Amino acid sequence: VDQGSLQNSGKDGVVATMPAAGCSDDAGACVVALATGQHSPAAVEIDSLTGDVFWATVGDDSVWRLPSQGKTPEAVATAQIFPRSLAIDDTSLFWVNAGAAGSSDGELRRRYLDGGTAGGIAVVAGLESPVDVVVLGTKFYLTIGGISDTTGAVSSADITGAGYAVLAKDQSRPRGITASAVHLYWANSSDGTIRRAQLDGSEQVTLVSGRPTPSDVAVDAKGIYWVEAGTPSQFTDGAVMAADLEGKKITALAQAQRDPRKVALDATHVYWLNRGTQGVQACTQHDGSVMRIAKPW
Repeated sequence: VDQGSLQNSGKDGVVATMPAAGCSDDAGACVVALATGQHSPAAVEIDSLTGDVFWATVGDDSVWRLPSQGKTPEAVATAQIFPRSLAIDDTSLFWVNAGAAGSSDGELRRRYLDGGTAGGIAVVAGLESPVDVVVLGTKFYLTIGGISDTTGAVSSADITGAGYAVLAKDQSRPRGITASAVHLYWANSSDGTIRRAQLDGSEQVTLVSGRPTPSDVAVDAKGIYWVEAGTPSQFTDGAVMAADLEGKKITALAQAQRDPRKVALDATHVYWLNRGTQGVQACTQHDGSVMRIAKPW
């Protein structure tokens, strides 16, 4: 997703696709726009069974779907409150509504892929700035940013919302979260840590510390990967990092990145999004990018 202009009236965001290897020319001729005129798209997910593409637009507080055989986006939900993260399983689409700043009106919502209640239903409500969600089996795991630097949390529940529980409290602005078959991993942006716990929240440990604004994390059978947005407010010193599963052998895969915020993996490569120049020059620089690099092991 390309957020487009940062002005409130900007409706020039794009949802696009491209080969994993990128384009052979600098002009990006291999990029195919799936949807244009979007109002600040912020997240994207794909239904692997149907090929349908889903995304959230924070500018108009909506969630959208583009059917695999269709050409016109369909609204999954409107009148949301800052939707900013999506997850999908075999039956449902989940999304996080961050809510208003400084309030407790954040939600995790769900809508069945084959229809269901228009706008979805609130699986969990009353959250303080939820950020990211991952679904694993019959449970979801959620990072909650909190209202201050020390009131963040990691929580979980059954995908219906039953058994909601806080697994880790007093976290420092947690952002991205991921899960393996046995562990949760999340990035605390304010205190610069990457943390791990069992799926039930036990055995919490800090794997990595002292990093500048870690924003997202991914994991495979050999290691942990994370992106560091860098130093506010320009974020010109972002990085893509890797370590083994115990947080050792820390390796910088890419440095001097411009505000990287999202990371993904395949069998051989690490992918990330650079938001580009931030601050007063953000509206004129247009230097965001989609990047990849080979895994170190």
